[in-house]
This record gives sequence, structure tokens and C-alpha cells, in this order.
Amino acid sequence: MGEDHHLRHALSRVRKHVIRLRPPTPVPCPVEWVDRSGPRPRVLRRRPLPVADPAVAAITDSSSATASESTGRQPAASVPPSTSAGSAPAIVGNCNGQGVNIVVTCNLPAPKSRAKVTAESAPILGFWFDGTPVELPTPPAYDRASAHCTDWDKWLRDTPRIYFENPAIDFALETGELDQIVIRKIEMAIYKRTVRTVGSGTWVQCNWGGGSNTFYLADVDTATRRTTVQEFAEFGPDPDAEDRTDELPPGTISLSGVGESTVRIGVSSLPAYKYEGAMVVTASVNGEETVYTIGSRDKPFRWISPTDSEAGPTGPNHHGWDAERRRWVRDFQPF
Repeated sequence: MGEDHHLRHALSRVRKHVIRLRPPTPVPCPVEWVDRSGPRPRVLRRRPLPVADPAVAAITDSSSATASESTGRQPAASVPPSTSAGSAPAIVGNCNGQGVNIVVTCNLPAPKSRAKVTAESAPILGFWFDGTPVELPTPPAYDRASAHCTDWDKWLRDTPRIYFENPAIDFALETGELDQIVIRKIEMAIYKRTVRTVGSGTWVQCNWGGGSNTFYLADVDTATRRTTVQEFAEFGPDPDAEDRTDELPPGTISLSGVGESTVRIGVSSLPAYKYEGAMVVTASVNGEETVYTIGSRDKPFRWISPTDSEAGPTGPNHHGWDAERRRWVRDFQPF
């Protein structure tokens, strides 16, 4: 009976564990190019991720239970704090301790960042080839009969005489509970601009299906050097909200907390030119500025903006690839 009385008295003095965590150290966000024409994504640019400083947790345990936290690594040796008469003994080390009225100081890893940015070509109907139909190169095989632009994505970007028509790139953003991604600037770096004869070249159609919609739609106008962003409420978290249009900068596109969003970035330029350059997106990832680049001087991003008089890839006299006859066919229809 005496033992039960002392046990109940000891249990009544048990205190809860107190854990204090410092905020996680921000880490840069890598960007990957999602290549739908291949089995694996091709990395456009990746920075090494620094090791985050561990957060320090102080666990106060007034019971006779064992305090244990696994860190996955051996913490650095440290000098135990001094104790005075009557104070709780201190244990510094591997977060393991047994006894009554003890203080255990240990290292816990900071929460991992889920911040991620990926890029891929937005759905397109076709492209413009700088040459005659007989000069069109042989394309690679495709799996999608009605949308083989997607299967040709890498080939389109790697073939020098192929130009995208008013192209668009999809930037997919993903954040975790403590993450924040803020896009502050979107611009085009023009490496080369060449006069184009309106009505020249060959239009090719490689998509006979529908497209897709995104909440954010940005347009980079290389003539005015302005970037505007539209928010389409029906594709966002609040379909009943009003659509919005803003200029970037001073406006920004931000995502924080657990979430995902896609920013479709389009390009508009003068119609009488062929362009080679790169898309440059400046963003803040967990407080650290990061610059993402699509295209380079060795492998530039190529595009044109057609005039109103040009029929484009879906108009008369366009060409398409006949996989059965293995040749380009004028006004081709796969169905």
C-alpha cells in the first residue's frame, strides 16, 4: 500500500516535455525542365543545397521516464553547463538520459523545405520552320497521334531552324508549410534578332487536341519591355473572386504554405523578326534570390510572333507529319 501511495505521488509531479525549435535555415530551390518527350526530366539549372543548421531543442523532464530523440547523426561534443547545489543535473549529448529532475539538451534537424520550381513547354498547336517544305527535317517517332508536339518537345527546342509561335513556358511552383516562393521579375534576354520576310517559311501543325488553363497567365512584351500578369479566378482557389491584372514589377506572384500553382509565361514580339534568346525569371525562395533561365547562347530559345495576315499552323497550306508514309504532307489531318 505504501509503494502505491509513493508511485501516485511521483506521477502527479510529471511535467510535459517542452520543445523549442528555431525557424529552419532557408535553402535555394533547384529548377528542373520536365521533358515530356523522354522518360526523365532534364535539369536546366541546379545549385548545391547547403546543409541547414540544426535546431536546438531543450527537453525538460521531471519524471523518471527516458527522454529520447533520434538525430540521425552524432552531435558535436559540447561542455555541460555548470550546476549549482539543488539545481537539476544537466546532460548534453545524444538526447538520452535517465533519472529524476534532469535537463537534457540535444540537437534536432530543422524541418525540410519542400520548395520546388519546375519548367516545361506549355501546350502548342504547331511551329514555324525557316525554310521550304522540302527542307523540313525528319522528326522523331511519337506516341500521341493527336498531340505529338509534346513528344517532339526536345527535338523542337534543339533544331536550329524551328521557331515557336508566340511561345509559352509553364512554371510549376510547390511549397511546404514553412516555404514561400515569390516571383518578382520575368523578362526576355534577346541574343539575336533577324529580319523575317512575312509569309515566308513553312507552318507545321502537330496538335489537333485541346489546351489547358492556368490561374496565372503572364505576358512578356519585348517591344514595350513590360510584363503583365492576369489572375483567372475560375482556375484558382476561389472561383467566385474577380479576375485581376497587374504589372510585374511592381506586382509579384507569390505562393506560401502547403500548396501548388502554375504560372504560364507567354512572349509577344514584333512580327517582322526572328528571335533567339532566353527567358529569365527572378524569384525569392525562402528569402534567397534565385534566377532561373530557359535558354542560353549555345542553345537559345527561338520564337516569332506572326502577323494578323499569316494563317499560322492551323491555316491553309500548313504541313503535318504522316507517320505511315513517313513524309510531310500539305494540309495533313491525322483522323
